Amino acid sequence: MKTLYPGRDGPLRTATYSCRRVDGWGTTIHRVTVPARFIDAEVVHHVLEALTAIDHEMARAVIEKSQLEHATEQRARARQRLDGQEDVDRLRRAVVNMPVLRQNLGRRASR
Repeated sequence: MKTLYPGRDGPLRTATYSCRRVDGWGTTIHRVTVPARFIDAEVVHHVLEALTAIDHEMARAVIEKSQLEHATEQRARARQRLDGQEDVDRLRRAVVNMPVLRQNLGRRASR
């Protein structure tokens, strides 16, 4: 189902709902187009009927869960940063301790 806005009522666009049934090849088998003004009231009624009042306990539980997940993600990122820094430090020590590099560093220091 698609919402289209093909018409005008003064400066406003008027909506229509278009539903199209197609076969496996994409060929239209059946099409229905209805002006939105005929069914909008019924759609609004069904949506409002389905909505329920916010349960404060449930809302608090959802917020707490979200905050816990956020904190967990923050800790994981911090651990990744520390692990990365440890890897950089280890590689730096390995490069500095390479025999060829040590000799070159010693020659530069004596100049």
